[in-house]
This record gives sequence, structure tokens and C-alpha cells, in this order.
Amino acid sequence: MTAKTAALVLFLASSATAIEAQNFAYAPAVVKYRITSIGQVSQEMMGQKRQDSLNSNMLVSLNISAKGKDTLHLMYVIDSASSTNPTLAAQISKVVGDTIRSFISPIGQVFSFLPPADSAEGAGQQYQEFRTFLIRFPSASPKAGVSWVDTTTTPFNNQGIEGSATVVTASKILGDTTYGGEKAWRVERKSSVTLNGSGTAQGQAMVLEGTGTADEMRYISSKGLVLGATGKENSDINVSIPAMNATIPITRSSTSKIELIRGK
Repeated sequence: MTAKTAALVLFLASSATAIEAQNFAYAPAVVKYRITSIGQVSQEMMGQKRQDSLNSNMLVSLNISAKGKDTLHLMYVIDSASSTNPTLAAQISKVVGDTIRSFISPIGQVFSFLPPADSAEGAGQQYQEFRTFLIRFPSASPKAGVSWVDTTTTPFNNQGIEGSATVVTASKILGDTTYGGEKAWRVERKSSVTLNGSGTAQGQAMVLEGTGTADEMRYISSKGLVLGATGKENSDINVSIPAMNATIPITRSSTSKIELIRGK
């Protein structure tokens, strides 16, 4: 749920000190984001190699409201979703209109995460990207150089294959900058992903194993608003079919970008 370049202007030390001195909390807001991804997937079976594009574009509305002193309610609504890949387009079109809810602390600690119970097959894992859309900070007084690690394990069920994905993310505040004309923290996030699953698809028992990496730079305003993000992801997955003594290697790579749509 990243391409990466933006003009970054570092503030002088006095400016950095001004940001570091202020307490941080995500703020109530009603905003909209564009999430774009440009990717490729390749797989090989019986000597035949196939490559496809996995480009996608999604518009998401986010309503952040206060529920008491120490809790924020997040409501994400998928306004639109499209892809240049016909198969992917058919899948993601089913999530348009879906609502994902979450309750978090003012610094991003997730209390509960509630994707729609009747979501389309395969959408559950995609929705997990919204679990950490507002990333967790280790304290209400962030400063440059602070680092922390988060680990999450979530189940998935896609086309008959059930399993789990474990993501370990190391985050670090690199410093402050200006992004879209606002003072912001520049947060580097490096993730490693491990996938394991098994099941029956197309009448064949299958076993899935995979690993991946993700690098992201996220920009969060000192006022408590996600301003944007850029990143890239790579994964290698092996799907084994014991009855055929065959293994299908699948390689994916993508870049993505999150943009705050202003004035909407």
C-alpha cells in the first residue's frame, strides 16, 4: 500500500528545534488522498515466462474525529479504484464504496481495526495497508534521530490459499523539512515481509512461501496530518504444487505515491 522524489528543503537548526519542542498528535480532519502504484509482476511455469503490469490508482476519503481525550476514530472510504490491468481492475472495482474503520491513540497506536466484513476476496490483505496509514510514533514528543520497530502479523485468504503475512518495520525520523508548503517530519520506513500459506486452488494443493522488502519516505506535518509518501516494494514468492512436482516463481516490483488532494 510508494515512487520517490520530491524537492526537500531542510530547515536550519533553529527551525528544527521549534518543531521538536512541540508535542505531536494526529488531528481531526476530513481529507482525501490519491494512492498510485506502478508495478510489474512476472511468473514462470513449465518454461513459459509471463509478465504483466500492475498499475493502479485509488482515491480515498479519510475522516478523523475525536472520541474522547485519548482516542481518534478513523473512517476510510474507497471513492474510486482503477487499473490498466484488466484482471486487477475487475478485482479492485469491487472495493469501491467500502468503508474501513479504525480506533487509534493520538500518536497512532491502533486500538482496533475494522475492515468491512463482506469485502471482496483478496481485499482483506489490501485493507491492511490502512492499518498503518497513520503511522505509530513512540511518543508525543518526536525528534530527529528517534527510531523504533513495529511488527504485525495478519491473516490472508486469496483464491483458496490461506496463510499469514508478517511485516517488521523499522522507522526513523530523519529530520524536518517543508512538504507542500508545510513544516513536516521526514520519516524513513524500511520493512521486511514474510509470507506463508497453503490451500487448494484450481483443484490442486498448493504451498506458498515468499519474502519481500519495502522502503518508504513519509511526510507528516507538525500539525498532525499525513502530507504524502513515496516508496518502492519488491517481493519474491514461490508457489509449490506437490502433485506436479512443480514450483512457480513469482516476482513483483512496484513504486507508489500517496498524495494529499488539497481543496477537496
